[in-house]
Amino acid sequence: MAVGIARRLGAHVTAVCSGKDVQRVTAAGAPVVIDRKLSDPFKAGGPYDVVFDTPAVHSFSACAGLLAPGGAYVTRLPDFSLVIGTIRALFSSTRGCFVQVKSRAADLELVGGWLSDGLDVTIDSTHPVSDLNAALARQEDRARAGRVVVTVDAGRG
Repeated sequence: MAVGIARRLGAHVTAVCSGKDVQRVTAAGAPVVIDRKLSDPFKAGGPYDVVFDTPAVHSFSACAGLLAPGGAYVTRLPDFSLVIGTIRALFSSTRGCFVQVKSRAADLELVGGWLSDGLDVTIDSTHPVSDLNAALARQEDRARAGRVVVTVDAGRG
């Protein structure tokens, strides 16, 4: 989804993923896709205006060399290295931040419009809330391809 949203916002996307996801990420609209098993993403290009570390596996410091002046490192999970990187950024033109999800009507309407217009959301599996353990296990499975959905109404007993 990050690729599709970035493209709709006008970004040129260079995506990094595993080989099993290259075709899916290319189909989502990334004109440049790097298979992290075949190429070192830290040596494959740049500078970038934004590095969005969706799996939250790299630190701000590790990605800082990829950023253009004024660029930003964005992650899903704040951690100590993000705090250190943010302090370090005070002395450079880059910045670090993490995604905070807030339900805002205008944002939800925008994303809803994109979904109606074909924004792809690959669903790996769907689980009732009563089987939350299976959903969590699938979420952690490296073979997963796409989102794991938990349905609340189907899980009511």
